[in-house]
Amino acid sequence: MRARLILMPVLLTLTGAALGQATNPPSPPAATTSPNPGSAPAKAATTAADDAKEQAVFDQLVRAKSLISEGQAGQALPVLDQIISQYEVQYPKGDTRWFVVRSTEEAIAYMAMAATDEEKGSDKRTAAALSVWWGEALYLKGFALVDLGRTDEAKAQYERLIELAPYHSLALSELGNIFQTQHNWTKALDYYGRAEAFSTFSPKAARTFEATRALRGQGYVLVELGRLDEAEAKYRECIKLDPNDEKAKAELGYIAQRRATGH
Repeated sequence: MRARLILMPVLLTLTGAALGQATNPPSPPAATTSPNPGSAPAKAATTAADDAKEQAVFDQLVRAKSLISEGQAGQALPVLDQIISQYEVQYPKGDTRWFVVRSTEEAIAYMAMAATDEEKGSDKRTAAALSVWWGEALYLKGFALVDLGRTDEAKAQYERLIELAPYHSLALSELGNIFQTQHNWTKALDYYGRAEAFSTFSPKAARTFEATRALRGQGYVLVELGRLDEAEAKYRECIKLDPNDEKAKAELGYIAQRRATGH
């Protein structure tokens, strides 16, 4: 078998735009709560101080992203740790079940999830959905740790992000990638599959990217398992979503080569 590149995490913000391309933080940062099952979240008022704080966080995230891109992941960690610590203090674990969201659809889904859990008695905490940069900080820290070879620590960051955003497609794919590198094909396929399913909650601008990311991950694992027909189907789904997906096209070529040689 030829050498094949492991899919590595892609350095994007969780809003779907590259930090290097974005110029402003989400506006406005907000908390939403939903007291009734299935109801839409109600937006809370924000202040100029809130906006200024999120702008400052955004600027630090841009700095951290630049450091990682320049091969200085270790220097990015203190920047990200400070941001994460601030959010953990501002939104502590306890009586409130915090969610971080990137789209209205995601916020509504989490409020419905919380209402269902309350009805079942499994979690009676008040739920709140936040549009802040917390998730981006956790994602970038995970990316930096992977870059430094500290995979277990990276996994913990992505798991914390999934705790805050259970339908976060990109974070699920990064966990899939970690299990992939460990040749834990069952878990990798599970996380990639969830990432594909939940990409419908991703921001519209990021939806195709995150869906194809998850599909290619599944395709890679299926090839490793020798399930070439299923792998081919996943790669063809990628091309249907993005006709310019060169990675998927290359993998289809690899599958054709495997079939031609009988390996």
